[in-house]
Amino acid sequence: MNQKVLYGVAFFTALVTSTILGHYTRDRVTKKIDRAFIRASRATTVQTTDVVVINVPEIESPESVRRFNAASVSVDFSATLLANGSVSEITPHSGLFYEVVVRDEQRFPRVEDHELVTRVRDDIIRVVTEQIRGMKFSPQVLDGKPVSSHLQFLAKFNSLDVYARGEHGLLFGGNIELTIESESGVIWQGNVAARDHSCLID
Repeated sequence: MNQKVLYGVAFFTALVTSTILGHYTRDRVTKKIDRAFIRASRATTVQTTDVVVINVPEIESPESVRRFNAASVSVDFSATLLANGSVSEITPHSGLFYEVVVRDEQRFPRVEDHELVTRVRDDIIRVVTEQIRGMKFSPQVLDGKPVSSHLQFLAKFNSLDVYARGEHGLLFGGNIELTIESESGVIWQGNVAARDHSCLID
C-alpha cells in the first residue's frame, strides 16, 4: 500500500479515536459536575415546617370586662415556643386597646374609672396567659429537627353591637376572638369563648 495512503489512514483513525475519547471524557466530566451540583443543592436546601396549633382551650370573659361596657377590648402578647412544644416567656404588651361607643349622649366605656381600666387589663392578662399555657403546639421543624420560634397572640373581647335593656337589666354578650401568628404569618384564628357570655347588668 502506498505510504501516503497509510499515513492518511493512520491520521484519520487517530482523529476519529480522539474525537470519540473526547466526547466520552466530556460526558464523564459533565455527569460528575451534574452529580456534584445535585449534592450541593440538596445540602443547601433548607426544609422548613411551620408551627401547627393542635389545641386551644376555651376561656370565659372576666366580669370586669363585661362591666367595662366597651364594644371591644384587646391585649396582645408575645411568647417563645420551645422545641419540645411547650410555651415560655409569655409577655403581654403594654396598653389596653378598646373601642369607644357613644349612645344617648353617654360614652362607653367610662375610662375615667382608672381602677376599673387597670382591673380589666390585669384580668385579661391573667385568663389569656393561663389559656396560652394550656395550648398544645407542634413546633417548627428545620431540616428534620424541631426548633424554637416566636409567636404573637391577640386576644379581642367583643361585645354585642347593640345594648338591649330587658325587664331584668342591661343585656350584654359577645365573643372572644383569638389570633395566633408565627414568624411566617397567621396560623390560627377563631372564637375561644367557653360559652355565650351574655349576662344581665342591673
